[in-house]
Amino acid sequence: MVSKNEIKRLEISADDGAKLVIWDSANEGIPVIFAHGFPQTHLCWSGILEHLDPLRGQYRFITYDLRGFGDSAKTGEASWQRLLRDHLNVVSSLKISKYHFIGHDWGGATALRVSRFCPE
Repeated sequence: MVSKNEIKRLEISADDGAKLVIWDSANEGIPVIFAHGFPQTHLCWSGILEHLDPLRGQYRFITYDLRGFGDSAKTGEASWQRLLRDHLNVVSSLKISKYHFIGHDWGGATALRVSRFCPE
């Protein structure tokens, strides 16, 4: 089971100054980013991450609260473009160049935009 002590909580500023909150296993594995849907938070992935815990040597698990949800800012534009820019801010702040992106609902729509506009 993933212990909260093993996960780093980070706060970053998006390009418009809004706070985004990230939870990162911070190990050396292949990064896997999870984005939640409406009206959830990063906590919706807890059960899945518990089952994936044995893979933490191979993978680095990252979740974050989308803008408007959980611990992230409740300000700013509410658009798909904004969610894409916020995601790219998360990736750049963590200095990740390649990663797997898993999302559902709004997180899934964000993943589709990332694959379309930033396929690398």
